[in-house]
Amino acid sequence: MLGKGRYGQVFKGIKVDEQKEVAIKYGIDEDANSKEEFEIHKELSMKEKAWDIGIPKIYDYYSVEEDEEYLMMELLGENLENLFILNGRKI
Repeated sequence: MLGKGRYGQVFKGIKVDEQKEVAIKYGIDEDANSKEEFEIHKELSMKEKAWDIGIPKIYDYYSVEEDEEYLMMELLGENLENLFILNGRKI
């Protein structure tokens, strides 16, 4: 597991068709709505500059059951918490 938060857990995976490492967000919270997040990211993808500010590209959305939603997204670098720690807890 790469991390977790209010709206789910994030795991490292492989996008098989490209043999590329990706992040897979698994929505575990009843308030989480990966489908809505997917739609928002699709809108952002129309604006190429969005990717210059650290917003991951979303490759796909899956819903296995009503309460099991997954987002496959670009694997970015360190998370903010790790960067904060590496920087001596300074902003």
